[in-house]
Amino acid sequence: MAKTFKFDGLIKAAEKQKEAAEQKQKSSDEDIRKNIVIREEFKNLIPPLARDEFEKLKDNILAEGCRDALIVWKDKEEYVLIDGHNRYQICTENNLEFRIEVKEFEGAEAVNDWMVNNQLGKRNVSEETKSYLRGLQYNREKGKVGGTGANQYSEQKGQSVPTAQRLAEQHKVSEKTIKRDEKFAIAIDKISNDNKQIKWDILNKKINIPKTATMKYAEENEWNNAQQIGLFLAEGMNFNQAVKEVKQRSQRNMPEDPHKTYLRNLKVSIMNCVTEAIKSKNLDAIEELREYVDELENAINE
Repeated sequence: MAKTFKFDGLIKAAEKQKEAAEQKQKSSDEDIRKNIVIREEFKNLIPPLARDEFEKLKDNILAEGCRDALIVWKDKEEYVLIDGHNRYQICTENNLEFRIEVKEFEGAEAVNDWMVNNQLGKRNVSEETKSYLRGLQYNREKGKVGGTGANQYSEQKGQSVPTAQRLAEQHKVSEKTIKRDEKFAIAIDKISNDNKQIKWDILNKKINIPKTATMKYAEENEWNNAQQIGLFLAEGMNFNQAVKEVKQRSQRNMPEDPHKTYLRNLKVSIMNCVTEAIKSKNLDAIEELREYVDELENAINE
């Protein structure tokens, strides 16, 4: 009988210990949830959902809860969100609980690599987006050497391997593809000129630009043309119309007035904020919109 009491006591002690551990973990997760940080540099690596896709995800989460854990990177005292931005927005706006998975990395570059590989592994990512992400990764990694990245090598199984070769093997494409991807990524960034909407519309083929035509704008002497094309795309022109307009301006040797260019960029930024606020119900976009409107008012009064 004494042995039975002792065994029951051990069971109860183990259950209390488990309960205390679960409570401690729950408390820790709650602290993390309250202190999640979103960094634009990471958020910009994630293709935005179309409005109907976002609404479908929202309906699923409201009906079944958030089944997949959100992944955060512990960077010193901050917990930075690196996967699950749409789920995070939906859960926080609707006061829903969600699980947390904490990952540790050596630094932001390692986080970038993880996020690129994570996105490339998803089935709903367009081929253009895959090309763009591989190009970003190659451009970033080859740039580590000597400031130029002309001969980037990295250690792999005790041997020095060119970065293009290593990434080609990792992503199961050719080295030539990796190098073409870099040109494509540079061109897209120049054309979009920090306009996230234009960038993802191109990568998701909502704006139709032949890939071979895009890559020429990676050349340094084409950068100004690339940015001008991006502005015309933001105004609703298709790619061919934008290219034609840029050529005509060049032939007439009519550089655009800097103030007009500034207002054009401001207009695009305002339209981008309005689209983001409506599509994703993003309150941060509304705050950003207010700043742009104030800036516009000052520009008009000058």
